[in-house]
Amino acid sequence: MLKEDIFKSYGELSGFFKNWNKILLNQNDIVKSKIKDFFKFVRMENSSFIENVKIRDDLKTKYNFDLLKLNYKKEKLWTQMDINKWEINEEIEKIDKSLLTKDKNYAFSRMCFRETYQLENLHKKLGYHNKILMDELRRMVKNHCARFKDNMKSFLDMFYPTLSDVI
Repeated sequence: MLKEDIFKSYGELSGFFKNWNKILLNQNDIVKSKIKDFFKFVRMENSSFIENVKIRDDLKTKYNFDLLKLNYKKEKLWTQMDINKWEINEEIEKIDKSLLTKDKNYAFSRMCFRETYQLENLHKKLGYHNKILMDELRRMVKNHCARFKDNMKSFLDMFYPTLSDVI
């Protein structure tokens, strides 16, 4: 009788541990699935943010290149001192020519009006993209935190229903 009880207890314990193993493996699969889904969402959202960063970086590179090119052109025109080549928007009669030839900053602000205007527009566009990226980054961080909290609550509710009330 004792031998049969030992075999019976062993069989019951063996079945219990097999079921417990299945439950743990199932819970492990659920946890992996939840984490995979969360990071899949994060990766998709981050990829769109990274694309926007690339667009902004391209704009910044173009702006820096155009700025160097324009400054080089202005320096070259300044050394030549031929006011007729400076492409001034206003009529030359209204501008003080002596001030143009003496004050480099004043001359640079007046010459190459068209290119300067285009560069200012590119600078505004770059500022707009910087603002958009900052807003997007704030939204992403806030959204990720909220989504992570919700996922953790739902995860805890599956296994420890009373524990998620603390969070």
